[in-house]
Amino acid sequence: MRPGDPTAQADHFLEVVNSVDNPEDLLLALDHEDRKVPLDNAKQFLARVQEKAGRRAALYSGFLIKEQLGDGRDAFLAQHRLWLAQFSSNPVCPLNWEQPWIIQFTGDGKGPGPHRVPGIVIDGGIDLDHYGGSAHQLAAEWVNGPTP
Repeated sequence: MRPGDPTAQADHFLEVVNSVDNPEDLLLALDHEDRKVPLDNAKQFLARVQEKAGRRAALYSGFLIKEQLGDGRDAFLAQHRLWLAQFSSNPVCPLNWEQPWIIQFTGDGKGPGPHRVPGIVIDGGIDLDHYGGSAHQLAAEWVNGPTP
């Protein structure tokens, strides 16, 4: 997300999503990393996506969500899965969530190893993530989140 009208950005995002085959199979996620984007704008984006798509997008963020929330809590944001970006062996989850849904622990060659997987060669290494459940569980909740 970039600075500017969050509703227009969400509408454009959904136009792109809906232009692909089987958009209902896609994970919807907001990439919230630009310090010039206020938290209220991110929340407006997420609300618009939920209103138009009928499902919640995940929130991908790291340092910024920690800065913007501090020790506070936000009930609206807590309804969204957190994909935490923190290039560390010991990531710290914001208090708003019990735990992140997914943790991106490497990126652009930063963070703990490994930075490569067999068959993929990218200068500086690839982004790697951790999910705490099984591959079957992740596939089952990829689009709509875990079932209660």
